Amino acid sequence: MKTRRPVALIFLCAAAAFGRNVMSSERKPAVAGSFYPASAKELKSLVIKLLDRAGASTFDGEPVAVMTPHAGYVYSGKTAAISWAAAAIADPETIVLIGNSHNFPLDKGSVWPDGSFATPLGETSVDKELAAKILEHSDIFRADTAPHIMEHSLEVQLPFIRMVAPQAKIVPILLGSSNSCQKAVAAGKAIAAAIKNHGRKTLIAASSDMSHFPSEAVAREADGVALEAIVRLDTTALRETEIDLLRTAKPSLECVLCASESVIAVMTAAKELGADAAKILDYSNSAEASGDISRVVGYGAVVFVKTGVRGQGIGDRQKKTKKTEFKISEKKRKFLLELARKSITEHLFGRTLTIPTTDDPELKHPSAVFVTLTTSDGHLRGCIGTTEAVAPIGEAVAQMARAAAFRDHRFGPLSSEELGNVRIEISALSPLRRVTSAAEIEPGAHGVSVVRGNRSGLFLPQVWEHFDRKEDFLGELCSQKAGLSADAWKDPSTELYVFTVEKFGE
Repeated sequence: MKTRRPVALIFLCAAAAFGRNVMSSERKPAVAGSFYPASAKELKSLVIKLLDRAGASTFDGEPVAVMTPHAGYVYSGKTAAISWAAAAIADPETIVLIGNSHNFPLDKGSVWPDGSFATPLGETSVDKELAAKILEHSDIFRADTAPHIMEHSLEVQLPFIRMVAPQAKIVPILLGSSNSCQKAVAAGKAIAAAIKNHGRKTLIAASSDMSHFPSEAVAREADGVALEAIVRLDTTALRETEIDLLRTAKPSLECVLCASESVIAVMTAAKELGADAAKILDYSNSAEASGDISRVVGYGAVVFVKTGVRGQGIGDRQKKTKKTEFKISEKKRKFLLELARKSITEHLFGRTLTIPTTDDPELKHPSAVFVTLTTSDGHLRGCIGTTEAVAPIGEAVAQMARAAAFRDHRFGPLSSEELGNVRIEISALSPLRRVTSAAEIEPGAHGVSVVRGNRSGLFLPQVWEHFDRKEDFLGELCSQKAGLSADAWKDPSTELYVFTVEKFGE
């Protein structure tokens, strides 16, 4: 959220912390206890609750970048959680966090070059190798820690990162509010070039709130127009949209995006890294928490993805996808289970997994998969998957196995002591098929996905064993996984999809 400080206070902060290369390797939290809880227990509980409500986003492709808000969690936590739930699908090893400096005027991007950022949930290390590659573009960036010391816009993202990608490193970058689209584009291209030469799986995040201080009606209109420009991946159109909205809107609209330069930089970097589509995952504003519709701040969640098929939604995919259900031989099942365990083991001990190349059509077949971990006494230890058949099944299994072991926010990361005590189960999903009513859903046979607006949730067929009635199954799916009312499945505006799975385990 954009903040205003007296000019004198800005100079006092600068006098206290100024010095282009502050020799502090660990950045301490500046807004714990105000933007989010300072208590580790309370913060973890809140973030888990927000992520649970976010549920599983439905979009095509591999996430390359996200846009996420940075206000206090009571205002924008719901929308931020939706962004980070989508980001988690990428299983990133490094996250480049980009925001605009709220307290320091900057002529170059400020990069925190090494060390770590502390949070109540633990420290997150800086990827100093990638930071150094970005700093090679010295005409655009400088190593400069001072602007970061009191900056909230990147800090508020860290608790989410600690829960969805606890092993990931970060590169914190602050840009100046230059009103120069060209500078922001140049920054985005430089960041993308550094990432291409880095060799680690990297996701980029733009930290920005949207319209500041108009009425709720004006905010929804202005933010809707801005979001349309963002998902078109058109940076010039976005800047022109901002200028036009500020010229024609009521005076109470102070800005359209408080980190416009960061959003443009991330849009540019995402396109350079192969993103060919974007999707709005959520929109909200401060009136939902405060009740004040006369003066609001807007919040948007957007994911930028690499698909190869631009703008294809579930309905389009259903029409264009032939039935591709397939059987996996016993030999290939054994291979995939061994691959899943090896993926977890290699990640646990800091080694890189190499997936064998193959011409086997079963293993080259793109597949949506879920990987479930259970303890020896049958308790759930992790379950993460995707409904999108994007990667070959071997790659998908390796990725989802790591995510289930280390990135399921309901549990802590799997330890080496637990490794031998977990059982791995793989569920390969058929393509989703839309049904017109719940009457078409077959208990025990069908997995179900429910979608309404930006909310979605999914239950595998295995979940039926916990329910005696279809109504209870669907009610729990809507309320627990999608964050909808328990009877939302009865509403004609709610979309219901069914699928089957081929399930096998150790």
